[in-house]
Amino acid sequence: MVRGKSFTCADSVAEEGLAHPAIEVHFETEICEAGGNGRLEYAVFEEKGRVWRYEPEPGKGFGIFVFAGCEPANTLFRDKLELTENGYLVTDINQKTSVDGVYGAGDICVKNLRQVVTAVSDGAVAATSMEKHISSVYERLGLKKREIRRNEDKLDEKEPDKPAVLEKRALTRC
Repeated sequence: MVRGKSFTCADSVAEEGLAHPAIEVHFETEICEAGGNGRLEYAVFEEKGRVWRYEPEPGKGFGIFVFAGCEPANTLFRDKLELTENGYLVTDINQKTSVDGVYGAGDICVKNLRQVVTAVSDGAVAATSMEKHISSVYERLGLKKREIRRNEDKLDEKEPDKPAVLEKRALTRC
């Protein structure tokens, strides 16, 4: 079921779906209701103003997989960094973009799989790459690295009956 007049996903994905013999595609169609008794037994759709109900053959089941599509949120850097024709950020294996010192991570980047775990991995790679880049800039410019001192709260040992304060401080010390 496609809400619009055409697919909004990648052409290769749309072509696979249209060519698959077990997939029937309905454009301008929205799901109105789905239900059953302990399992999915029916779905009601509206297609171009016509409402219809789907129920599988007796003894067979079906499932609903919702894919809302994706559109990269790239307005912040649309005219500044290299993007694909679909608007995804082009990065190298170290998550570096087309601009030196700028790194990208997550679903905005070109990738085969868009899931939290891949976004987290991208972030780790980008952070490490950025740290290396910053270190090389410091070295190239002859800058001294400054030590960052943190003013950490010291636990008040005179007040041992305040576990909430101890708990909060323990959680914020990273």
